[in-house]
Amino acid sequence: MTAAPLDEGETPARVAIEEDAPFRDVFSIGDVLSSCYEIKRLLGAGGMGQVYEAHDRALNRKVAIKAHWRHMRAYSLRKEAQALAAIRHPAVATVHGLGEHDGAEFVVMERIWGVSLAEHLGHARRAKMSIPLAEAIQLLSALSDGLSAVHAAGIAHRDVKPANIMLAPRGRVVLMDFGIMLPEYAVMHAAPSVSPGAAHLLDVYAFGVVAFEVLSGKLPFSGGPLGSVLMQHLRDTPATLEALRTNVPPSVSSLIASCLSKDPSDRPQTMEQISAALRRAPRVHDPRTTTPSSRFSVLVVDDDPSCAELVAEVVRDAAPNAMIHVVHDGETALSHLRRGAPDLMVLDVGLPGMNGLELCMYLRGAGIAERMQIVSISAAAQSSDVSILRQLGVRAFFRKGQGLVEGLDRIVREICALR
Repeated sequence: MTAAPLDEGETPARVAIEEDAPFRDVFSIGDVLSSCYEIKRLLGAGGMGQVYEAHDRALNRKVAIKAHWRHMRAYSLRKEAQALAAIRHPAVATVHGLGEHDGAEFVVMERIWGVSLAEHLGHARRAKMSIPLAEAIQLLSALSDGLSAVHAAGIAHRDVKPANIMLAPRGRVVLMDFGIMLPEYAVMHAAPSVSPGAAHLLDVYAFGVVAFEVLSGKLPFSGGPLGSVLMQHLRDTPATLEALRTNVPPSVSSLIASCLSKDPSDRPQTMEQISAALRRAPRVHDPRTTTPSSRFSVLVVDDDPSCAELVAEVVRDAAPNAMIHVVHDGETALSHLRRGAPDLMVLDVGLPGMNGLELCMYLRGAGIAERMQIVSISAAAQSSDVSILRQLGVRAFFRKGQGLVEGLDRIVREICALR
């Protein structure tokens, strides 16, 4: 089961499944599990089961509910939950408990807001941009720290890939889907070259593959049928990162190349070594962390031209010298923010395509424009949407036509006074 079910950047559509099919939904919307957890929506599904969003009635919070398909044995879910509960690290989702409903075992987990690394890489590819080097190294450093904690607990993840890595607010990187994790003492029948007690070296190799893609935008091996790609992993040496991206420090390029060594004994033997090497990497300036102009700058994102112009007029009245940009959809806003962060973004929640809530989740998860203030506006946002926006650090929310002008004027003046 992949990490996509906890990808907050999108809500996958529920797949229509015949009632008598083995993959019918484990739970229904509205079900109440253990007299406490009310199922609200399906977040996603994979080969092993489903993940739902639920409301914890006892503690008045959102949680994630993970359950295996009903025709599958549930022992691995319990094993996964017990393993996760033993680890205390930001890179591992908190486990709140286990339960059973109508014969189906489930685990209650922390609800994580953010985007998957797979989605982040996809956005960068579509925008024909590389992930900034400073961001890439910071991300990989956090990932290596997380894997180090997992390995210290005696567990090999065995499925480290972009779809199983969540980017959450405040630079948190979370490993997802421990469904095929393996205790280090187990014999690795699937990889005879890795002896018992060294299963973590499989994660080191997988980390190298992820790092290669994050830094270069490309996989170390690709093209052709799956069998051909697998043979390349076994036999071929990938291009050096320096050849694909000239500003990658030689020390980082050498580190990732060693992670991709065919012989496990030639790889770094612990994730601590990798973390230490990444911490020693030369610091790189990230141009997105600074405002490109000394003038107060504002990005207005609204698909309604008349409302966008009203917002711009309010900003001009409160800050006559402000530099104002107006865009009408989330994707264009994201491209603008990748080039540099303004002081303030006024964001309509109900955008076409990538809506305002999804854009906020993406920005906070990917660490883009973290110092930028955000004011969200909407004519029809639900209270649950507003609650999520506030959790994501949005400074204020205004209903269109209900105190918008006065509230936005006040906030613009407050931000200008603090610059």
